Amino acid sequence: MQMKPSRRGFLQGAVAASIGAAVLRTGEPFARAQPATAPKLKKAVKFDMIQIKGSNKDKLELAKKLGFQGVEINSPSATQDCIRNA
Repeated sequence: MQMKPSRRGFLQGAVAASIGAAVLRTGEPFARAQPATAPKLKKAVKFDMIQIKGSNKDKLELAKKLGFQGVEINSPSATQDCIRNA
């Protein structure tokens, strides 16, 4: 008497076969294939968020002193005055 394969048994066999094929192709298991690297994120602040009195140079120096690695300059928004002047 022959038993019908269950859905669970079929999926387990398919997953095992795909992992085995990947290991044979690369020669190593997934865990050792490539080391995980941390994403390279940088801390930045928008220029208008720096609320001190002083020159632009003073504001940029303060941001650097506080540990920010970049300053994002605000782009002009599409207000009626900007559209009229363009």
